[in-house]
Formats: sequence, C-alpha cells, structure tokens
Amino acid sequence: MKEYLKYFIQILGGFVLIAVIFLLTRSVDVFFFKFLSISTPSVIISDYVTGFNGYRDFITVTTGLLAIIIGATGIGAYLSYKKIKGEESRLTKLRTKFEILLKIEEGRVGSDSESDPESAVRAYRETGMDFDDYHVLYLLRGEAFYKRGKDGDYTLAERDYKKALDIVGTSAKAWFGLGQAKFRSVLGRMEYREPVELDVSDVARFKISNNHFSAQGNDIERVEEAIRYTENAISCGYDRPTALFEVGKMYESIGKPETSLALYKDAYYLNTNNSANGFYYAFTWIKVNVNNLSLNVINENGIVRVLKQVGMMNLFHSKAAYALLWFLYCVVPGLGSDADKRNALAATNQYVVNDIFEL
Repeated sequence: MKEYLKYFIQILGGFVLIAVIFLLTRSVDVFFFKFLSISTPSVIISDYVTGFNGYRDFITVTTGLLAIIIGATGIGAYLSYKKIKGEESRLTKLRTKFEILLKIEEGRVGSDSESDPESAVRAYRETGMDFDDYHVLYLLRGEAFYKRGKDGDYTLAERDYKKALDIVGTSAKAWFGLGQAKFRSVLGRMEYREPVELDVSDVARFKISNNHFSAQGNDIERVEEAIRYTENAISCGYDRPTALFEVGKMYESIGKPETSLALYKDAYYLNTNNSANGFYYAFTWIKVNVNNLSLNVINENGIVRVLKQVGMMNLFHSKAAYALLWFLYCVVPGLGSDADKRNALAATNQYVVNDIFEL
C-alpha cells in the first residue's frame, strides 16, 4: 500500500472514532431515559438532565477540538511527507543525471579519440536508454556511431538522432547529424572513377574529371531526404556556412552542380577562412563554366584569388588548389606567366593531377 494512502486511512479512522464518541455523548440520555424506562421523580430528572447537558457540551467541545488537532496534525504530516518524497525524487534525478554526465564525458573522449572509436559506443550503451527526457544522450551516441562508421552504424546513428528529435524537435545538431548519417549511408555506394596516368605536357586536352561521387536509383531519394534534414538544421540555428557546404555536396551528388555552386559560394563568403568552402567553390565554378573560361570572367569571380588563398591556408586542399591554378594558367591566355605555370605545377603532384583531370 502506498504511504500517502496509509496516512489518509489513519486520519479518516481518527475522525470516525471522534464521531462515534460524539454521537454516544449526544444519545446517552436517550439510552437511560427511554430504553431503560427509569422511574425517577421529575425534580431529580431535571437536576440530572441539567448536569448531564453541561457534561455533554464539555465532551462535544473537547471532541471538536480533538478533531481539529488530529486533522491539522494529519494534514501537516501529509504535507511533510510529500515534501520529503519530492526532495528524495529530486536528489535521485540529480544523482542519475550526474551518472549520465560522467558516461557522456567518457563517450565524448572516446569519440574524439581516433585510436579507440569503440569506447564511445560502449560508454553510451552502458549508460542505458531509459531516460526519455535526456535527448543529449541519444545525440551523442548517434555521433559516436557516425564517427565509428562501420557497417550499419549510419543506420544506428539515424535511429538515435531521430530519438533525440522525438524529445527535442528543434535540436539543430540532431537535424544536422541525421542529414549527415543519411548522406554517408549512400556515399559508400556512389560511383567513383579511378584516375589514370596523364601526360602533363598534354594539358591543352585536359578537362575537369567527372569523378565526383554520383548517387544512383533510390539513393537519390535518400540524398534528397538528407538535404531536407540539413535544411531543417539551418532553420533551427545550425552553423550556416557548415550546413550550406554539406548541402552543396549533396546537390552535387545528385547531378545539380549549378545549385551546389551557389551553395558553395554562399558558404565561402560567409566564412572565407574555411579552405574547404573556398576550394569547392572554385573547383565547382570551373566545372560549371568550363566552356567559358575567359580571362575577364575568371577575374570577375575572383577564382585565382580564392585558389591562391586555399593553397596557402590548408595542406589538405593546397595541392588540389595549385593543380587547378596550373590548369587555368595553361588554358586561359594571359592569365599567368610561364613562371606561374611552373610554380603551380611544382606545388602539386602527379597523383592529384590524375585525380582532378581526364582527357
């Protein structure tokens, strides 16, 4: 039986007992004079009744006061009990949350460790998933699955991101993570052209390789879903340059380079310090405008400036940026000197040239 029900029964029992005593005192005279048929002179009866009425009134007042005291005591005890139980519940929740936070921190360290991606997943699993109001746990475990990237992990990441959104539907990180997991699950099945050895002296015959990842069949619908999820992340306040860049890659994968170019451009001008934004903007611009690579158009769009900036900013994109510069210097008259061509080619390598261009 629940504690509060026991308190209620005890208080009710006290009131019933008082009521019984009260009724007995009010009817005792009836019991003596009617049911026992006592034969007593009227004078004696009158004196007795007068004295008994005083005693009865005293009992009535006393039982009434007892009723008030018992009621007040019972109510006070019940309120104290509720307060104690509420404090106990609050402390239990705080202790539980603290335990979860410890597991989250352990999982976060595991996610950031490239040498041990399993530890994050293991930490979140040990936490338990019965805290439906704590969406951060699902959010971080989804991130752990996403970073681990094994077979089926992207599906598990999607599940956790959706659970986080069931709890907090405006979570920008959950929307962005869901879009990324959906897109990465498709990316592994996309077609990619293996590069072939190219003769750099034949640069006049080069064209930008169509070697970007390309979704096929039903995967196109999944990429479109990923786009919607990422756009939701933007509307919920996610970092706009980052999200626009990712949406640009998604549109490019379903054969819409013009749309991706506009997104890359917006992402770059919102954050010119991000080398990936700059490189993909310049690279996609060249692919889209490959048939109109005039000196004026290139200068108007600042493509050479962007590629030089990328080449100085980031080692990962620098060789590809210089490969594109070398190509532009070679195929656009008046854009660069012979020294510019040699320097740009020296700053890249054969593998990058093979990867970016084809005959």
